[in-house]
Amino acid sequence: MSIRKTIAAISVLLLTLGLGACGTDTGTADGTDPSANAGKAATPMTKEQAAKYYEDLVKPYNDALDEFQLEYYSNDGVAASDAAAKVAKAAKAASEKMNKATWPKNAEKYAQATANDFAADGVDYGKYAKCTTISEMNSIQRTSSSENPSAGLRKILGLGSVPGFDYFTVVDSHSNGVEADTGYATGSFTIRNGLKSTVYYLSATLSIIDANGNSVSETYPQSQSPVPAGGTWTADYVIMPDDLTKGDRIKITGISWGTDESMSNSYQIAMDSEPLNLR
Repeated sequence: MSIRKTIAAISVLLLTLGLGACGTDTGTADGTDPSANAGKAATPMTKEQAAKYYEDLVKPYNDALDEFQLEYYSNDGVAASDAAAKVAKAAKAASEKMNKATWPKNAEKYAQATANDFAADGVDYGKYAKCTTISEMNSIQRTSSSENPSAGLRKILGLGSVPGFDYFTVVDSHSNGVEADTGYATGSFTIRNGLKSTVYYLSATLSIIDANGNSVSETYPQSQSPVPAGGTWTADYVIMPDDLTKGDRIKITGISWGTDESMSNSYQIAMDSEPLNLR
């Protein structure tokens, strides 16, 4: 569940964010309150009840976490601090709800580990809430685990993958195919900056994919000008003939950028765009 090894490396774990899916009702599928099951003789929730209960309790946490990350990546220390307080509150509430419920037997250990991670996030984000700058947040030593027990819980409960946070989106893509005279494949991806601040040296990791979906080679186009909030940048690619023998598609698998021209703070997050055919 933890999103950080340290908060400076928050982006590395973006795809392993612990938790969520949407929901509104905190009761189980049959209308009962799972917290009423607490106690030695309590009847465990069914898989379906537990899945709904988990999705509902984790939604406020995910919403608060999304707000925090947007402010953090936008390099707004004051707004990130305010958002961190919301994450801390939501994490503590989620931990309490996790501990009140009686989980299916095969989910118990994952539920307990996830509850512990929620509690640790409540401590960590409570510390971030006392900071006024991103640099202060980066200096705080985490207490939460770098593991992701919620992934095991989601699997046991039959839930899908964790939702991602789209701070950068592909708004257009185009393949020109292979040039007859050179044998090179060319094309482009146009990426929108969804942050609240200008980014510098925006770069995309473009992965060439083989027939099995494996990355066999990469290229790293980089913007030569700052990209303002809401602005776009077109990442052009040129693929050599030798690489075309290894794979037949290309997609974005990562984004990196700096918060200023001196790159005093830089981030890298995973991304998974729709692939383009190279030929």
